[in-house]
Amino acid sequence: MSLSDLNLRIQYRSDNEYNIVKDFYIPTLSQAITYKRAVGFFSSSALSNLASGISELIKRNGRMKLIVSERLTESDIEAIKLGYKKRENVLEESMMNNFHEPSSILEEERLNYLANLIANNRLDIKVAIIENKLDMAMYHEKIGIIIDEYGNKVAFTGSLNESEFAYEQNFESIDVYCSWKNETELERAKLKELNFDSMWNDETRNLKIYNFPEAVKRKILRYRKNSVRSEMELISKNRIINESIEQAKPVYPEWFKIRDYQKEAISKWRENKFIGLLNMATGTGKTLTALSAVKELSDCIINEPLLVIIVCPYTHLVEQWKDDVISFNISPIIAYSNSDYKNWEKSLEKLIYRLDLEVITFGCVLTTNSTYKSANFQNLINTYDKNILLVIDEAHNAGAYEFKKVLLPKIRYRLALSATPARHFDDEGTKELSNYFGGEIYSFDLKRAIDDGFLTKYYYYPEIISLTDDERKEYAELSKKIAKAMALSKKNKSKSLEMLLIKRARILASAENKLTKLRELMKDQKDTYYNLVYCGAVNFIDHGKSVKQIDKVCEILGSEFDMKVAKFTSEESSDERKKIIQNYKDGESLQVIVAIKCLDEGVNIPSIRNAYILASSSNPREFIQRRGRVLRKFEGKDYAYIYDFIVLPRERSEIPLLTPDEIKCDKSMIKREFDRVEEFAKLAQNKNRALIELDPILEYYNLFE
Repeated sequence: MSLSDLNLRIQYRSDNEYNIVKDFYIPTLSQAITYKRAVGFFSSSALSNLASGISELIKRNGRMKLIVSERLTESDIEAIKLGYKKRENVLEESMMNNFHEPSSILEEERLNYLANLIANNRLDIKVAIIENKLDMAMYHEKIGIIIDEYGNKVAFTGSLNESEFAYEQNFESIDVYCSWKNETELERAKLKELNFDSMWNDETRNLKIYNFPEAVKRKILRYRKNSVRSEMELISKNRIINESIEQAKPVYPEWFKIRDYQKEAISKWRENKFIGLLNMATGTGKTLTALSAVKELSDCIINEPLLVIIVCPYTHLVEQWKDDVISFNISPIIAYSNSDYKNWEKSLEKLIYRLDLEVITFGCVLTTNSTYKSANFQNLINTYDKNILLVIDEAHNAGAYEFKKVLLPKIRYRLALSATPARHFDDEGTKELSNYFGGEIYSFDLKRAIDDGFLTKYYYYPEIISLTDDERKEYAELSKKIAKAMALSKKNKSKSLEMLLIKRARILASAENKLTKLRELMKDQKDTYYNLVYCGAVNFIDHGKSVKQIDKVCEILGSEFDMKVAKFTSEESSDERKKIIQNYKDGESLQVIVAIKCLDEGVNIPSIRNAYILASSSNPREFIQRRGRVLRKFEGKDYAYIYDFIVLPRERSEIPLLTPDEIKCDKSMIKREFDRVEEFAKLAQNKNRALIELDPILEYYNLFE
């Protein structure tokens, strides 16, 4: 089939019986390999408008060239004339200011179309400004040329009130010229393409062409998703066209089938008057359970307005939640302190105003802990007195002192999610968190998740290493100072005691012999994939220089063993992390991810099979989260393998020769390490074998219960 097989009209208008998107853009772009488009006013709404139908172009691996323009203010033009600002900088600032959060699900999906074309180098964009000796103005012309594989061309021109309002109202009128119909139409189609190509090559009199600002391009790329949904499918379901983001009610995605334990958890929450804490093992679908709970509550109070506030500890978790939230037919306001979302306050204020007037009955905002706690956010939600559902992910963080102050009593509906709700060394914070959320109403532990086949079975190998002489001496000296400080501080930990404890913990985390053990384990694993190495955020001295443990690990695996390695830390951007995860998943491009704490909570990399844990931690939340990262289900992954680096104060051969004082000094350290071993080993396939090597050590230190 080709363009010439389509029954196209000579004109399409938004006010007649023919739908421009369904009857023109989608059919023509279904046959296109090239799409050239020039429009006037630039805004996110305008981008969405011009992206109509290009889901079909993407399917055919087609290419697009786009020319946009920008309205400059008098002050902008004056600044350029006087030389205060460069034209390129003014254009970038102006276009960034005109890029707002999408106002509908369809608008967001169309931005996804453009983002996918950009990411795959199939879309080029330029900016046109009218320039002459007297002034600068906005380019107004609107033309398009669609070309199929046989050389057939459809050219169209349109008249549109070039304003942001006009685009938001989605009114268009276009005249159409088809190259195969007759000589006149062929000449007109050729002329339109010639005009476009002249502009593109900066050969049009009084018109200056600039490169599209990289900052705006990055902003568009933020809307890229892993897949592209057919626009025709969306329209046929009547779910999206002109539907306000705030009006979308939650529905289950077609791909999602709620599990029995998730139904059970939601039932318990409903019975507890929609308040409660869900203690669910990492990898069992807390996010989808929570969104199913949001749907349940929304269905129960269908005639009342509901504001859903979802709070995550980190920005990368917000972005991860965002995809799942959207899949439930909810388009959230994204609120955190990032320039990409700088208009979130206005959007939230508008949403609250409309909910308050009951113009709409559902709205959702997705934010971070720090933004939720901010005065600006709190001031906005304090103006709203109707129904609020507060959902807090990784809720153990909400027990911190600053967070507790914004757990508002007026919030009627509450849902807390955590695999590790108890706060380490903070019984008071744990208690207050439990009280606010009405206690733990449902638990789905790791054993049940493994036994029921929702998580992967695993083998556990405690790898024993010892401190060097220098490390052991420093550890002993610090232990003495800690004992004295604890005797003085009695009930409350002083700052000095806290610093001593941190310093001692770092000795274990950065133990030099961990790298020796890693070399020993990895020397026969050079050809393996799906490896993860957890490092501590610590430095150690290497040839007289302070070196980060993570950098040294990368050097060993990458330079010494010639493995394909990538770091995954807070220093990598969101886009870089996504690329790392994708390369890791394909089982060819990347063999090892070397990570620190940013993988502890929420990051989803189910393909991990072999985990090497160098980061010694006595905090159950941290080591339980780390295990959970490794046990997610993945195709072809029958078992996971965990290698845990256990630090002893000294070589095992020296233990029988210790004095009582030395045993006392070593004992607390070994007890903390063994608590982790016991936790990991109890559900492992090789439980007894994993523990047997430690038996003589525990016996020497009298640590058997």
